[in-house]
Amino acid sequence: MPTLDDALDATLSAEAVEASFVHAVAGIRTTDNAYVSPRDGVAHSRTRFEMPDLDGADTGSRAETIVRHGALHTRAADSDEWVTLDMPRPVLGSLAFLTLLYGAEPERFTSTENATIEVEISASRAIERVPDELRSTLEDILAGPIREESGQFPEVSTARLSICDNPLHIAEMTVTTLRGGMTETFALEIHPVSRRVIDSAIAADDTSR
Repeated sequence: MPTLDDALDATLSAEAVEASFVHAVAGIRTTDNAYVSPRDGVAHSRTRFEMPDLDGADTGSRAETIVRHGALHTRAADSDEWVTLDMPRPVLGSLAFLTLLYGAEPERFTSTENATIEVEISASRAIERVPDELRSTLEDILAGPIREESGQFPEVSTARLSICDNPLHIAEMTVTTLRGGMTETFALEIHPVSRRVIDSAIAADDTSR
């Protein structure tokens, strides 16, 4: 029976996956649907940001992002203009949220029959155990969008997981926390897929960087 670390390592080094990530807090909801290939170092995601306005009506925006060869390219959904930023770190896309699991009990045995398990996560233990190349990724998640004490990810949280086999991977991860006085929910779903070519001039041209 695989351990949690086995499943985590397998997922973060997968050939390719499709991942759906939802972050909801205070009526604000961000949904990210992505293709991610950790082995190829490429991710292509489409993100929708939704929030209620003062009249109670929903407002939102969409964006598309491609990460490849150490660069992040992003544009609004209704624009042809890409903005490029350096991104000198491993490409994980939505899978970056899984780095929190370095704070869980690494040798815990898991079921690969779609059973849901709960694991306790320690933020400080995650920082101690995370591989050096993923440290900046984890620190960004723990810091949150507001880099103040009230915005820090809690020291202790609980994640609900399901693990699948053939290939071994973490299929679902959900965490609900209280941060800055607000309830915050994170939900990630992962499905292994075949490798694909990202059909984009941006993705092809950045090999010259």
